[in-house]
Amino acid sequence: MPRLGVSEGDSGGRAPPAHAYHQNSSRRGSLWTMLSMLLTIFMLRNLFFKDYRQEEIARLKAAGKSDAEIEALFPKPKEERIRAARDDYATLKSDVFKLKADVQELRGIIASMQVEGSSGSATAIDTTGSGEGATEKSRSPKFRKKENIIQKDENIEKE
Repeated sequence: MPRLGVSEGDSGGRAPPAHAYHQNSSRRGSLWTMLSMLLTIFMLRNLFFKDYRQEEIARLKAAGKSDAEIEALFPKPKEERIRAARDDYATLKSDVFKLKADVQELRGIIASMQVEGSSGSATAIDTTGSGEGATEKSRSPKFRKKENIIQKDENIEKE
């Protein structure tokens, strides 16, 4: 009994073996395959290695857009935002250390002025900024409380 796709001259009436690759060996098919592979390689190369974001930002700057408008269109990548936050933190940290050193210096100056004021002159040191000599009674309770805390801190540091 004849079967479809089998010729009578085949051995035993079996089907021809399956082929793993395309059997069309024409030049047109080979050329088409090579061109499609080349196109795929170029597309992947541009996708992975070309920075379209920076090019577009440069075009917008050349067109006269402000940095705020560009930032609205193209937000910074996460790495840049993290780097900027770390830089800000480092500058704030150094500013805090400078301010602490300035506070210590001012505390020393105030302490020396208080020692001079208590030993020789009867005028009190003006800490209110009003231009008048501030006395213990004229200071607000909140200010006295802060002053007591500072004095306790100084005593702890001396010990």
